[in-house]
Amino acid sequence: MNKFVITTTNDPSVNLAIEEKLFKDTSTDVAIYLWQNQNTIVIGNNQSSFLECNIPSCKKDKVKIVRRMSGGGTVFHDLGNLNFTFIFNTSQHKIEEFLELVIQSLASLGISNIKSERNDLLINGQKFSGHAYYRDGDRFLFHGTLLINSDLNRLSKYLTPSVTKLKNKGIDSVRKRVVNLSEIAEVTVDMVKERIRLKTQEIFPNIESVTMDQRCCENLIGKYDDLKLLESQNPDSSLRMDIKTKLGNFSLLIATKENRITKLEIYSDALKKPNYNDFIDSHVGKIFDEVSLRNDFVANFD
Repeated sequence: MNKFVITTTNDPSVNLAIEEKLFKDTSTDVAIYLWQNQNTIVIGNNQSSFLECNIPSCKKDKVKIVRRMSGGGTVFHDLGNLNFTFIFNTSQHKIEEFLELVIQSLASLGISNIKSERNDLLINGQKFSGHAYYRDGDRFLFHGTLLINSDLNRLSKYLTPSVTKLKNKGIDSVRKRVVNLSEIAEVTVDMVKERIRLKTQEIFPNIESVTMDQRCCENLIGKYDDLKLLESQNPDSSLRMDIKTKLGNFSLLIATKENRITKLEIYSDALKKPNYNDFIDSHVGKIFDEVSLRNDFVANFD
């Protein structure tokens, strides 16, 4: 059985849970899934949340942070972005078939001269689609984004980390210049959805159309909805946090393991060196929380 799936929610926890359920449902030969998230940062499965996004800005603006099954880089989703997922068995299909499905769907809307480069689709050297993969034996998941009318200013705001990487055992994103498809042609998210649906029916004439929501995957939602769980999965890192107070400019060098602070050093251009010992002792061994650490430091040394 082949399924063309759409979802009725913009909640990333639900959408990623649906994606995992489809991946685990081996009774489905091919699943083609279209979905959208509202105000969401999605990080790869071996990335650090505080190295990839500005957590204080995300919390302030109620931007949700989730970790997906696949690797690859960090992305920002709003309703101007359309996500696609193709799930299949590698003994029967190849990635190139589904990538071509997307390219042909866009070509039918007058969007051509598309180049595939590494894990991206580009027009005139600008990225409008990023891809990632997940595999379990013969079962393969290929998914990606399509920037159609996304707020690119927000993208740059939330994907700018507020701590500096010194060393990280995980994977860091490589930023590229991006572009919306609506800048290339007069297209909307609904138009792209419909062309992908039509092209899917052309390639898979007997595909079944299915609508899914949280009721089908309630047992999986929690793993994507728990920010503490997400942060506990961050790879070990060495970080620098810069803080300015009335006393001067400070740099906090922080080592983390399993998201707990294992070492904390403080350097400053302050004329008089404060006593940091109590502050350091109170934070080593605790969960690294960028906002709390910053606020506590300012409260003690401003």
